[in-house]
Amino acid sequence: MKTYRRSPSTATFAMLTASLLALSLGGCGYGRIQMLDEAVLRARSEIEVHLRRRAELVPNLLETIRNYGSIGGGAVERVADARAGLDDAVRESDLSEMEEWNARLSESLSELLGTLRFDSELAGDPSYQLLRSQLEETQEQVARASRAYNDAVARYNQFISGFPQIVTAKMVGAERLRRFEPWDSVAVPHPADQ
Repeated sequence: MKTYRRSPSTATFAMLTASLLALSLGGCGYGRIQMLDEAVLRARSEIEVHLRRRAELVPNLLETIRNYGSIGGGAVERVADARAGLDDAVRESDLSEMEEWNARLSESLSELLGTLRFDSELAGDPSYQLLRSQLEETQEQVARASRAYNDAVARYNQFISGFPQIVTAKMVGAERLRRFEPWDSVAVPHPADQ
């Protein structure tokens, strides 16, 4: 049996090719794509944490309102339904559903709390005041987390759109991500607005 021996030029060529391949992969942006993707996932989880917190505050608020018997069931039911939808969307980690149900919750809370603004007995209740304050704070946290997420998405999208990263992105299935819009201007009315 004949043994084939590589010539030094073949071995050198193979080493040179391997080195060039390693260098080109280092410059393709794969590591950076992964790093930016992780930043997006961390920012998204922050949104989910604050939306979950917001959904958890609603039953306590509704219970406080029911204790005063200040409002009919229709507005309370709309808030409860929106809260349940938001809770499901967060559990499923569905970004567009989170946006939709968060907006519905904002609208229904705004409607409910707007009808209660003339109830001085309820407005003076410390539990009600605390829950309103916590809801407002949570909304601000959602807004901050949304800005951080949208910034991370913008960096990610910008990076994978550049060359040569666009080639790598297509090879690994990295696609442009969408922004998160928590709600328009609908919010829990501030007590000073009432």
